[in-house]
Amino acid sequence: QVDALIEVVDAFSGEDVETKIVDFDSDLIIMDLDVVEKRLERLNKEKFDPKKEMEKKFLEKCLNEINAERPIRVLELSREEKSLISPFGFFSIKPVLYLLNVKDSEIDRGKTLRNQLSEKFKFNKNLFLSLPVELETELSDLSEVEMSEFLKSYGLERPALPEVIEATMKILNYQTFYTVGEDEVRAWIVEKGTNARSAAGTIHSDIERGFIAAEVISIDDFKSLNFSFKDAKAKGLLRIEGENYVLREHEIVHFRFNV
Repeated sequence: QVDALIEVVDAFSGEDVETKIVDFDSDLIIMDLDVVEKRLERLNKEKFDPKKEMEKKFLEKCLNEINAERPIRVLELSREEKSLISPFGFFSIKPVLYLLNVKDSEIDRGKTLRNQLSEKFKFNKNLFLSLPVELETELSDLSEVEMSEFLKSYGLERPALPEVIEATMKILNYQTFYTVGEDEVRAWIVEKGTNARSAAGTIHSDIERGFIAAEVISIDDFKSLNFSFKDAKAKGLLRIEGENYVLREHEIVHFRFNV
C-alpha cells in the first residue's frame, strides 16, 4: 500500500517524453479497470442493498473515467466516496510525481519541458520536476563546500533532493509543524486542514485525549525573537488556539493537555 507514486522518466533530447507519461498513466488505468469490472459484476448479481447501491454508483463513476482513459484521481470525491476507496487500492487514484531525468548540459531545457508538461497534463493532477540524475549522483560524494561550488558552476542554488521532498509533500497534501523542547526541535507531518487536537494526536494519543489548548507562533516570528518563547509571550506573538484551529505550514506549536 502506497499513497503516491514517483516515476523517473528519461527526458534527454530526442526522447518522446509525452508518450512515456501517457503510457504510464494508461498502465495504472488498465489495472484499475480489471478491479472495477469484477466488483461491478459481483454487485450486479447480489440482492438490492442501499449501502451496496452507493458503492455501485461510485464504481460506475470510476468506470466512466476509466473508459474515457482518464485516471480516477481526476474525480472530485465526496466524503462518502472517499470512504469507499480504501478496500480497492486503486492505482490511478494515487498522485504521481514525474522526475524528468535530463543531461547536465540540458538543465535549462529540462525546466522548460517541466513547465510544458505541467500545463499539458494538469487535468491529470500530476506533478513534474526536472533534474540531472548523473549530476545529483556526483553531488552525493562531495563535501558541503565542494557541493556549493559545484552547484554554482551549473547555475544551481541547491541539490534537487529538497525539491523532491517538497514536491512529494505537495502531492500528498501534507504539511509540517514543529515542537520545541529544551534540548530538541521535532518536525511532525500532518495532512493540510488538520486541526490542533488531531495534530496533537500525531505526537501522542494522551495529548489528543487531554487537549486543553495550543500555543502557536509562526516560524518567522519565532526566528526573529531568537527562538524565545518568553519573548514571544511578552510581545503577544504567541497565540492561544482551541481544538478546532487549523494548523498552517511551518508553525511552532506547544500543546497544553491534562490526562
